[in-house]
Amino acid sequence: MRLLTSAFFLLTLILGGNPLPAAANCVEGDCVNGTGTMTTPDGRSFQGQWTDGRLNGRGVMKSGDGSQYTGDFIDGIRQGTGTMTGPDDLRYEGEWQKDLFHGQGKYHSPEGWSYNGEWNQGIFDGTGTYQSPAGWSYSGQWKMGKKEGLGTYTGANGSIYRGEYQDDQRHGLGIYTAPDGSTYDGAYRHGKRDGHGIYTDAKGNILEGDFRNGKYVGRATD
Repeated sequence: MRLLTSAFFLLTLILGGNPLPAAANCVEGDCVNGTGTMTTPDGRSFQGQWTDGRLNGRGVMKSGDGSQYTGDFIDGIRQGTGTMTGPDDLRYEGEWQKDLFHGQGKYHSPEGWSYNGEWNQGIFDGTGTYQSPAGWSYSGQWKMGKKEGLGTYTGANGSIYRGEYQDDQRHGLGIYTAPDGSTYDGAYRHGKRDGHGIYTDAKGNILEGDFRNGKYVGRATD
C-alpha cells in the first residue's frame, strides 16, 4: 500500500548503532557510562542512560524541529517500548525493534490516517484497524501491508463488507451490504463477485446463482 511509504520514517531521530558525530558534546552528566545529556551541532539532543557511549535503557531523543522519541534503547537503537511524536500530529505509541515499529502499536499520521494493531518491521502485519481520513475503515488481518485473511471493511457511504481478502482484494467468501440495504452473500475473486452467490435487493427480491467477473450469469447447474 502506498500509504506505508509516506510517513513512517519521517523522524530519524537517532543514528541507530552508528557512533555519534565527532562534534557531539556531552553537556551534562556522564555520556559514556552513566546518566547524561549529549547535543549535536544540528540541534539534536540525547538524554538518558549511557553504556560505552551509547544510550541503553530509558532515554529521550529530540530533533531541531521538535520531534521527539521517549522510550527504551539498546546500544543507541530504539528497541522495546516508546512514544514518538512529531510535526502535524504525527504520533506512534508502542513496541519497537531495530529502530522500526514492531509488535503492537498505535500510529497517527500527519495526513490524518491511523493504524492500531500489529506491526512487522515497520509494516502492517497481523491484526489491526486502519482508519482513513476519507471516512472508510478496515479492521482485520494484514500481511506485509496488505489486507489478507478475514476482515471487515466499512465504507464512508455506510457500505459494509465482511469476509476474506487476498493481496488487498476481496477474495474468497464474503458478505457485502450496500447503503440501500441490498446484500450479496457469496464468492469473490480478485475483488469481484465470482462464483456462487445470493443477491438480495432492497425490496427483498432474491437472485441466486453464478456470478462471473462481477456479473450475474445465471442459476447454477448440476
